[in-house]
Amino acid sequence: MARKSRKNIMPQSAAPEIRISEEVNLLRTAAYARLSSENSGHETEDTLNTQILQIHSYIKEHPGLTLTDTYVDNGFTGTNFDRPEFERMMQDVRTGKIQCIVVKDLSRFGRDYIETGNYLETIFPMLHIRFIAINDDFDNIRQSDVDSLAVPIKNMVNSLYAKDISKKIGLSYQMRREKGIPTSWCVPYGYRMNEQKSQYEAADEAKYVKLIYQWYLMGVSTNEIARRLEFLEVPRPNEHLNRRLHEGHDTTFNKWHSSSVLRILDSQVYIGNLVTGKTRTASYKGIGLHPVDKREWHIVENAHEAIILKSDFEIVQEKRNRNKENRNNAMARSEQVRAECRNHFAGMVFCGCCRRSMTFVRQVHKTEEESYFGVFQCKRKKGTTPCSYHTVPEKMVMMVAMKQIHHLVSTMCEEEKMVKEMLNNGGLDSTRSIKVKENSIAFRIQETEERRLRLYEDYKAEILDEEEYSQLKEHYIAEKQRLEQELQKQRQRSLELEKRMRICDEQMERMRAILNQKEFDEELVHELIKKIYVGIDNSVEIEFKCSDPYQEVLAFVAEVQNE
Repeated sequence: MARKSRKNIMPQSAAPEIRISEEVNLLRTAAYARLSSENSGHETEDTLNTQILQIHSYIKEHPGLTLTDTYVDNGFTGTNFDRPEFERMMQDVRTGKIQCIVVKDLSRFGRDYIETGNYLETIFPMLHIRFIAINDDFDNIRQSDVDSLAVPIKNMVNSLYAKDISKKIGLSYQMRREKGIPTSWCVPYGYRMNEQKSQYEAADEAKYVKLIYQWYLMGVSTNEIARRLEFLEVPRPNEHLNRRLHEGHDTTFNKWHSSSVLRILDSQVYIGNLVTGKTRTASYKGIGLHPVDKREWHIVENAHEAIILKSDFEIVQEKRNRNKENRNNAMARSEQVRAECRNHFAGMVFCGCCRRSMTFVRQVHKTEEESYFGVFQCKRKKGTTPCSYHTVPEKMVMMVAMKQIHHLVSTMCEEEKMVKEMLNNGGLDSTRSIKVKENSIAFRIQETEERRLRLYEDYKAEILDEEEYSQLKEHYIAEKQRLEQELQKQRQRSLELEKRMRICDEQMERMRAILNQKEFDEELVHELIKKIYVGIDNSVEIEFKCSDPYQEVLAFVAEVQNE
């Protein structure tokens, strides 16, 4: 029989009836069931229905437990704990929703000897979780069960069983491959399985496979072939499966694409060869499904009826190889052109009309030696956007950008002169005024300290009584502390002003270097310019992102002067 898909299928007959008891003394219990994918989909006594019903009956029969939720991992191996429902259960355990876990037996919980032992011996005791395995008669509230050697031995046997099953399945697949019997549940397009399920035979869709090869040999591209197949309403590979999975709502799964055509053109199955072993997995080792090198594929020639002549298939492969070589050469040439003609304004140029990003296009001069140049285009000439098609050369944008940068720098240089004139004016010399304030505060601190020291002499000379002496002493101490804080504040202002002026001087030196620079500087453009807007008449508007340090200095000086 064909393999049955059991992924994410919840048994209807065993749907959990969640009942949360209001009694505080009952343990909130989780029922966990798992069915592995290693039995090739065959139904046995160890089904999900059997597991869940047995666990639910056990919980009902024990008055200390109350069923909170049921967690089912259908089609997941027990050799690792990367399972969605198991992770959800452990999250509920950490949040306190679950206090007890019940499973059919230890093998349903996990087959990894080390990891299973870690949960039973470390994690569950630390989280105060009760764990029960019904068939193994294990309950971790009984110290005799925890100390028993039977549990680690059973876990080791379960781990060895998983390895043994995996090896047996691999061996059965190998024997089927050597006999030329297909091992994949997915039948290639144009074929169907015979009644004995041992060989492919041509189906009604085989005529479309022949048509695809004929079109390709006539020089039709794969995109055009896909368009023609779509126009003729030819059934797509696995269309019946996609319709069932997506319930016919997602129409994209029922369309032909060039990738589907390419897979048919590259497959040896259509000349009668059975190719297996393209992928490999070893779940008990923690190795997931991964592709295998072509040299390790297992190929059985003349394993079934051929749809395409071998000579036609070889011609198609030669043509495909030539196309791949031409495409690789074109890509290499394109990379060279992109390196020579690079977009210096990536993400910076926008249309002045629709305010959307303009496209950078590389164009070639039609000369004996091809040379490329870049232009920016706004291609939004259709639709609801009120814009028209227009183009501006990149060199023009470079010239305007550098010109605007020079204008900005010149303006900043003029502002620097204004700042210096403001600071050199005697009445507005903030540095000098701050220094004067510092000296004045320092003198007042010294005077206050001297007055505080003279208080004791007046007290000894009985000019002041004890109460007056204490009050005046506290007054002078507080005044000294206030003045010291004010002095520290003025010194911080002086350091801040010196720092800002030093930044301005460094910025000015850099500005002078920019004014002397005539060539285009990409780093400078990206540092200073935020966006460039190009209008339909090739007018350029530039939005700068640099801050003006001189305005900050002027604001700081004005703040100091006001105080």
